[in-house]
Amino acid sequence: MLLLTPCKYGRDEMRRAASVYREKKLVGLALVAIMVCVPLGGVISASAEDAGDDCDYEVCLSLEGSSLNYSSTEEIAGFEFDHNGCATDAAGGEAAANGFTIVHGTSRISAYSMTSNVIPSGEGTLVELSGNVNESCLSDFTVSDPDGSSLSVEFVSSNDDSSIDQGPGAINLAIILHMHQPYYKNIESGFYELPWVRVHGSHEYIDSPGILGMYPGTNVTYNIVPSLIEQLEDYSDPSTMDLHLALAKSEWVTDEEGYATGYPSDLSEWQLAQMMFEYFRIQPW
Repeated sequence: MLLLTPCKYGRDEMRRAASVYREKKLVGLALVAIMVCVPLGGVISASAEDAGDDCDYEVCLSLEGSSLNYSSTEEIAGFEFDHNGCATDAAGGEAAANGFTIVHGTSRISAYSMTSNVIPSGEGTLVELSGNVNESCLSDFTVSDPDGSSLSVEFVSSNDDSSIDQGPGAINLAIILHMHQPYYKNIESGFYELPWVRVHGSHEYIDSPGILGMYPGTNVTYNIVPSLIEQLEDYSDPSTMDLHLALAKSEWVTDEEGYATGYPSDLSEWQLAQMMFEYFRIQPW
């Protein structure tokens, strides 16, 4: 689960800032660090981490001891959530009282009714959990109404640190990944002089949130500079070109099936040498 720091500036403001610095031809735009939201193509799941005390959602969840409590403005027809193995069983609560089938898995707990029963709106204990359960080990909550539609959910932190290991050597750790790249685009020609935005954009910038997704409940702040955002958007356009892309897109000698059988005939010896010694810059393409 990825929880990003709230935006200080909106996307349009970021674009304007990038344009201003580009017009001034400031290569050091990477020094301008602005906290931004990152559009990841999906909804960021509700988590106990940093949720705050107030809840304005349709369903508000909280953990009190081993009891997963709820406050809902709507009827609940089913729910599920992930855990990292901390919950060894799930039973009881309003889910059992209303005839729900409660399914406990190694990493997910779900509950539903085979007879269209619902948990009434209001407050109570949704389900009782067994094991070494704490807020940080629960994530990705989904709650549905009788029509099968998802309800908005927030897992409200109790701000009770009693379940957190505060033994000798324990620290409060903030993980901040600073994503920066200076402006590599030649403003006059539109050609990218260096390929680092494309190279890192096809590797580390994808790998990082992918790895983070393997550790639910871990919060990371991504700090992304305007110049990097603008250049990433540039590379989404197939016409964007840098030296190494130009080499990679040369006309190779191919057989009838399209397999390369020889080097491009239109390249100089220097360009061929570039392909050999700087292939690592080309291969992400």
